[in-house]
Amino acid sequence: MPGEVGGTIRAAGGNLVIEGSVGEDVVVAGGTVTIGTEAGIGRDLLVSAGSATVNGRVARNVRDGVGDLTLGGTVGGDVRASVDTLRLTDGAVIEGNVVYTSDKEASIAPGATVRGSVERRAPERPEATPASRVADAVLGWLRTLVGLFVLGLLFVLLLPGFSRRTVDTLGRSPWASLGLGFVLLLAAPIAAVVVFIIGLFIGGWWLGLVILALYGVALALSFVVIGLFVGRWSLERVGLRRLHVLWALLAGLVILTLLGLVPVAGTIISAIAVLFGLGALTLAAVGARREAGLVGHRLEPLDVG
Repeated sequence: MPGEVGGTIRAAGGNLVIEGSVGEDVVVAGGTVTIGTEAGIGRDLLVSAGSATVNGRVARNVRDGVGDLTLGGTVGGDVRASVDTLRLTDGAVIEGNVVYTSDKEASIAPGATVRGSVERRAPERPEATPASRVADAVLGWLRTLVGLFVLGLLFVLLLPGFSRRTVDTLGRSPWASLGLGFVLLLAAPIAAVVVFIIGLFIGGWWLGLVILALYGVALALSFVVIGLFVGRWSLERVGLRRLHVLWALLAGLVILTLLGLVPVAGTIISAIAVLFGLGALTLAAVGARREAGLVGHRLEPLDVG
C-alpha cells in the first residue's frame, strides 16, 4: 500500500505491505505483514499475522499477536506482543516498554534501543483437570485398542491357519516361546544393523531395512497373538468356546491393554507379552516351513530311470 492515507487502515490478506504514511491507526491481519522503512503510522499498529516485520515509524503503540515479529524501526510508545519469536534488529528504537508473551527469549541486537523495560511473560496454559486427564487416558486406550484390533483382524482373516498355529504353539511351548522371544528382541536389531553396514560395501544394504520393518511388524503382531491366546483362554474358562475367534481377539486385547494402564506393572506385563508372542510367531513360522518342506519331499516323483 504505497501513498498516503489520512485516516485508519483496516485490512486483511495473505501478504500485506505498507510503504506510505497513515494518519491514524493500522489494523491488519494476514499471513505476512510488512511495514516498510518509508512507512509512518500516526497512532497505533495492531497486527495479527503469521509473521510481521515493522521497519517504519509507529507514533504510539504496537500490539501484536504473531508467530514471528521483527522490529527494526521506531516505536514511540510500548510494544505488547504475544509471539513465538521476537527480534529487535540494529536500528530499532522503542521509546516505551517491551512486554511480550513467549516461550523464547527475545533476540535483541546490540544496536537496538529500548528506553523502557523488557519483560517476558510465560504463556498461560490451562491446568489439566482430573476429568480431562481421565478423558485423555480413555481416548488413548481406545485408540490403542482399535489399532491392535484392526491389525489382529487382518492377521486372523488373511492368515487363519497360521494364526491358529501360532496360538496353539504358544499353548504347547510357552517357555520356549519366551526364551526365543527374548533372544530375538535383542538379536534382530543388531542383525539388521550388521546387514545394513555390510550391504553398504558389498550391496544389499536395503536388506537391513527390510529386517527392521519385519521386526516392527512382528512386535505388533506379538501383542495380537497374546491377545488371541488370553481371549481364547478367558472365554473357555466361562464356557464360551463356540464364539468366533474375533470375539476372543477383542476380549484378550481389552484385558491386555487395560493391564497395560497399570503404572510400572503394566509396562512389565506388556513387555513380557511381546516376548511370548514374538517367540511363538517364530516357532510357528519355522514349524510351518518344515511341514511344507516335508510335504514337498513326499510329493516329489520317483525317478525310475
